[in-house]
Amino acid sequence: MLAQISYKIPFHDTDGLGIIWYGNYYKYFELVRNKLFQKIKFDIKEWKRNKITLVITESNCKYIKSLKYNDEIRISAFIEENMYRLKIKYKIHKGKILVATGYTVQVAIKENTQQLLSKLPKILREKF
Repeated sequence: MLAQISYKIPFHDTDGLGIIWYGNYYKYFELVRNKLFQKIKFDIKEWKRNKITLVITESNCKYIKSLKYNDEIRISAFIEENMYRLKIKYKIHKGKILVATGYTVQVAIKENTQQLLSKLPKILREKF
């Protein structure tokens, strides 16, 4: 399962050196992750209906090339694991140049008790 979005970097994403602040890469990951959840029809509204929350327990970003204001990028996400935890990998390209890679790991918890589920809910696993 793959999701992609395009994004033009706004000025407010830059730091004092005129490059993209490193924390914004995680924002870019989140933008495409939301697109991925919408694509499989299991976004936050569905989480609420199923009384679960998918919490991020691990994240990583490898910065390969810096980005600047007004750069046009393509952000992609694909699912690597989806049984006990959800591992999503990300790539950010500027044109044909790979500028960053990363991943997030999410686990499911019961919304009302915060209890960790041993597997991702069946309704979610069936989406893949």
